[in-house]
Formats: sequence, C-alpha cells, structure tokens
Amino acid sequence: MKRLRGVACFAFSAIGNPERFTADLARAGARVVGERRFRDHHLFTHAELGEIMQRAREARADVLVTTEKDFVRMYSDPDAMKLLTGELLLWVPVLTARAVPANALDAMVMELIEELH
Repeated sequence: MKRLRGVACFAFSAIGNPERFTADLARAGARVVGERRFRDHHLFTHAELGEIMQRAREARADVLVTTEKDFVRMYSDPDAMKLLTGELLLWVPVLTARAVPANALDAMVMELIEELH
C-alpha cells in the first residue's frame, strides 16, 4: 500500500463495505481521484469494465485499484483482464491478514500483466 502514496488511483469494488476500502486507500496516502461501487458479490460485465476504464481515464488516474476479492473473480476471465490492463496498471492491495509475503501478490499481479501484453 505504501507504493500508492501520492498516486492518482481510480478504485472499484463489489464488496459489502466499499467506504472502508476507499478510506484505507486514502489512509495509505493514495489520491483517490474517482471510484465505482457495485453491490456485494456483483459479477462485472465487460461493458462495466469498459466504463471503469473510461471513467479512470477521465479522472486522469495513474492506476486502477480493486480488492483481492474482486480481482479473484475477474482473474478467471482473460478478456476482462485485458480490458483492465490496457493503459493503466491494475493494482490489488492486500488489505487483510497475509499468508504470503506482501511482495508475493505484487509479483503475481505484475507477472499476470506481463503475460497479458
């Protein structure tokens, strides 16, 4: 999360308490320039992911940020991942207790992004 300090972020999530997610990002020093919230357990459509990208561009975000829970749901859809990793970096901060070193998830996300390009 420290890597997001001062970075213009567009947050999106489909969780029960999106306000806490946004507040956690702000507490970590991220500049949340926009966000899109969906109801808990929402399955993102490709149209919605396209809208997220458009809104992030309009907000001049440097990165997209989502939750681990939402990332896991999108990870199994290669087309969805391609929609989200075209121009902006997709960042998935680990906000819960970790069973792996903090750098492991960052490395996994970066590896996935490289594979998609």
